[in-house]
Amino acid sequence: MAIFAVVVEAGGFTAAAKRLGLAKSAVSRQVSLLEDHVGAQLLARTTRRSSLTEAGAGFYEHARRLVAEADAAFSELRGQAAKPTGVLRIAAPQHLGQGPLVQVICGFRALYPDVEIELVLDDAHIDLVAHNIDVAVRVGNLRDSTLIARKLATSEVVLCASPDLLARRGTPTHHSQLRDYDWIIYTLFQTPTRLRLVDPRGRRVTVRMTGPIRTNSGAANQALLRAGAGISLIPRFLVEDDLAAGDLVCLLTDYGVETVTTQAVFIPGRDLLPKVRLFIDLLAERLDAGRPGKQTSTPRQDS
Repeated sequence: MAIFAVVVEAGGFTAAAKRLGLAKSAVSRQVSLLEDHVGAQLLARTTRRSSLTEAGAGFYEHARRLVAEADAAFSELRGQAAKPTGVLRIAAPQHLGQGPLVQVICGFRALYPDVEIELVLDDAHIDLVAHNIDVAVRVGNLRDSTLIARKLATSEVVLCASPDLLARRGTPTHHSQLRDYDWIIYTLFQTPTRLRLVDPRGRRVTVRMTGPIRTNSGAANQALLRAGAGISLIPRFLVEDDLAAGDLVCLLTDYGVETVTTQAVFIPGRDLLPKVRLFIDLLAERLDAGRPGKQTSTPRQDS
């Protein structure tokens, strides 16, 4: 129908074929199929030109309106696709949702007021499909190979303890002494009970962490550290204020300690939605790169 309308408006098959970028034979074939479908001759053809028949003139008026309405509908859809709208469902761990992520969400809403935000805070890695999550912000390695991850920031990880605990138990100066302490095990790390460090002489060493308390919550790990429940490995950005205030102390500062990655995780294809793509772009722009300490090497957790 659209090709027929172009033939009428262009004044013939040759001009219509040029306008459409098609072969003249293909244009003629489509019009013939349309005539067969409606059971009437729409165009009277000669070797030089074509003209509307009486039936074709009436049909063209309907076709022109329908094509115009279809073009308007497609234009409206393209406009909606370019402009983020709807509900954006975000999942994140508690400590991010109560801190830097809130600032990003407020900034995103200021830029795109037609998007509503639903923020799900859960320190567990919830099922994105089951909970209809558009994007999850996660700390650590991607565990589900069916998901896509985009790196947002890299953060330093530190060994910490409270001054009270160190006053009772002493301050370790060598990695071999770490086995004498109770650990708070942070289970969101890929290998939460095994850590690889680089000692002051550049040698890689492995520390096995054991302790009576395990948690998947960064906020709980922080609170337990402050309470003197044990020593722990924790992303530095979670305890930056505690370190500055003297409420926590870094241990073995002459050792190289690993880094941890913050990622945006999503179901394949979700990033094609403008609301998701633009939010992830803003996250990558706004999230601090984790203020990583400058190290001569970057140890990792043993896999």
